[in-house]
Parts: sequence; structure tokens; C-alpha cells
Amino acid sequence: EYKEPSKKGFNLWPLLTILGILLLIFILFKSCKERDSNWYYEKGNTAYESDNVESALENYEYAIDEDQFNIDPLIKRGTIYYENENYDDAISDFDDAIDASSEDDDWLVYFLRGKSYYKKGKSKFSRAYKKALEDFDESIKLNSTSVNAEAFYYKGLVKNKIGLVGCDDFIAACDLGYKLACNEYDKACYPKTGFKPY
Repeated sequence: EYKEPSKKGFNLWPLLTILGILLLIFILFKSCKERDSNWYYEKGNTAYESDNVESALENYEYAIDEDQFNIDPLIKRGTIYYENENYDDAISDFDDAIDASSEDDDWLVYFLRGKSYYKKGKSKFSRAYKKALEDFDESIKLNSTSVNAEAFYYKGLVKNKIGLVGCDDFIAACDLGYKLACNEYDKACYPKTGFKPY
């Protein structure tokens, strides 16, 4: 008996498998390309909010590597360094943020760098206090509103540390709504003036 050979159609499965793999590679490659500086910055923020400081620092590092002109991850990483009393690294990040910025409203970076210098100060003759005072002055020059009231407060603290009188700065900060400055004025300035408005 003669059997007719079976007609097998073209098997599409290997071709579809290859196309599926290529599509998957394309999607993965495209998603990697979307991981820009801001993506890593946001991932760092999420880690920071979850108290995962190590992951936050790693993601801020990636963000900075992707775009050294994105000052947000520099500021955040510098803030973490500040919180961990690593003031030299904090100052370095704030320096880089000031250098990378093309805007004139860097008041926050000057304020944060000033706080780092303030914490580094050891004696009334410390250069760190002088630099802190310069940064607080610059921060206040760029923004003297209530958002930056703390800069006036720290400026007063620095003045008191180096033997100047910071009472006017405490009054300015207090008038802008910064309550610690009101308390500091009462504590540091009231005995000298006899006037206790706050």
C-alpha cells in the first residue's frame, strides 16, 4: 500500500520564540535607558525615606554619575553626610552642587554648607566659623524670607561663637517665625539688654 507523505507545514514556533526573545531584550534595553539621573535620584529618596541610608547613598552616587549637573542628588548625599557628622564630605558635595548650579537661588546649598562649617568649628579663631558666616550671609542675600529663617539663627550662633553679638540675627529669625531663635535671644541677649520682647 502506498502512503502519501504527510505534509508538514512550516513550524512557526522557533521563529516566534526568537522574535519573543528579541522583543524581551529590546524592552529590557529600553527600560535601562530610561534609568537616568532623576530615576536614580527618586530611587535614592525612596530608600532614604525607608531609612535605608546605604541604598540611598548608592542611588545618589549613580544619579551623580549619570549627570554631574543634577544638583539634587548632591544636596541629598551631602545632607546624609552632614547627618552622619561626616562634615568634610558634606562640604565637598555642597561645593560641587554650587559649582554645578546655573541658578542664582542656591540659598539652600549655601545654608547647608554653612551648617557643615559651623559643626566643624572648634574655637573662636576657627576658619570654619568664618566660612560658615560667609555662607549664611550668602544664603540670606539670596533668600531672606521665612523659608530661610534658620540661616539668620545660625548666623547669630556663629557670631556668638567668635565673640561678636548675634542678637540682631536672632531677632530677624524670630520675626520670621523661627521659635528657637526667640528662645536663643531670651537666653543670650536678654541679660545684656534687659529687654525681653519674646
